[in-house]
Amino acid sequence: MKKLLLTLGISSILVVAGCGGEENGDSTDTEENQESQQQEETTQENESSNENTENSDNAESDQQSAQSVLMDTQLKMADTVRSHNAKIVGVQSDIAKLEGGEDVENPEELKSSIKEKAKEAQTAAEEAISSLDSFEVPSDLSQEQQDTMKSAIEDLKAYFTEAKSALDNPLEADFSKAEEKFNTFSKKMKGLYEEVDLVTPDFYKEFQ
Repeated sequence: MKKLLLTLGISSILVVAGCGGEENGDSTDTEENQESQQQEETTQENESSNENTENSDNAESDQQSAQSVLMDTQLKMADTVRSHNAKIVGVQSDIAKLEGGEDVENPEELKSSIKEKAKEAQTAAEEAISSLDSFEVPSDLSQEQQDTMKSAIEDLKAYFTEAKSALDNPLEADFSKAEEKFNTFSKKMKGLYEEVDLVTPDFYKEFQ
């Protein structure tokens, strides 16, 4: 009887030990799987973070490049039309003086001057249009930005066309259509500047 009990006791111990070993083995496998999964997730997070950083750096670089191109283009555009537009603005200023009647010692002399300057301003408008015809839009800009700038330049050409037409009869000149075209030009250029976080210049002052 004692031998039987001893045998049963040893068997029980072995069974329990075997179960415990299996449980420990399962636990070890689970821990290894968890560690492997965590390492894989960490690797994926690092790769995603690096990719986001690289994309952010590229976007910032593209924006800085566009900013530089726009500012350079603004200077070139101003140099192209400033002297021509100054003559148109000069006639407008004289017309305003004549209409205001202030500080005009000799109205007839001013009228004669306006007519003469108007002819020069019309020639200047034609020259400005010709210069803008050959104005090169920077290829460094995106295609959409290039298209917007080309459209804006067409509006600027239309401004000079309308101004030239208004000066056919300078003493009764109506520049409202010309101003409308210039405002449309300015609005499109403003959109380009805002897109790359640049402060939009006052093109009316820039072109005088």
